[in-house]
Amino acid sequence: MQALGGAKNHAVILPDADLDLAADAMINAGFGSAGERCMAISACVAVGPIADDLVAKITERAAGIKTGDGTQDSDMGPLVTKAHRDKVASYIDAGEADALEAYPRALATVEAARTELSSEGYMYRYRPDDRPLGEAEGAFLLCGFTMALALHQHGRDVEAVRWFERNRAACGPPGLLTEEYDILQRQVRGNAPQAFVHALLLESAQRLASPWPAQAGPHPQNSGGLE
Repeated sequence: MQALGGAKNHAVILPDADLDLAADAMINAGFGSAGERCMAISACVAVGPIADDLVAKITERAAGIKTGDGTQDSDMGPLVTKAHRDKVASYIDAGEADALEAYPRALATVEAARTELSSEGYMYRYRPDDRPLGEAEGAFLLCGFTMALALHQHGRDVEAVRWFERNRAACGPPGLLTEEYDILQRQVRGNAPQAFVHALLLESAQRLASPWPAQAGPHPQNSGGLE
């Protein structure tokens, strides 16, 4: 059994469970993808007298995991695998090669995302089908703060602050932010509280307080709108 626990999951192992299967599942859930997935399990609760046996089986399996430099032969590195690391490195190389074209392309990406994936000052992760935005899932607050940072980076500070304030206000009664926000029903949705959203809230607040460092290229004039 699994139970939602604030963007990570708790697993409850019952006394009649197959402990070998349960131990394998806990290793995969805790270490798979280096924990870089929403369904990672960070807490395991053993019910009844099985705890010691379960811990022993998990410990035995954990001892066999090879951790270390992601460029070497390891089961778990900073970027999971060497193949993952190489892909990330290729993106960096491509960015350096396209440095002269980066600014207009980045600005075009921001505008395309805002045109296709935003509504009332909130951003959605993607458009899953032909349905209007908001019917498949709520607005993704992480994306809203990312839009604020992107606009700030391009010198569009008025718009950036408007995006920040709109998404900052999409919280529940305790003042905590969730993963998603239903802009039609004005309700919070998804994991609650969502740590990544709060992390980007803090980063956005800190960055918006001063000019973006080493800004490159001409800055379009602020429109002041949320579009």
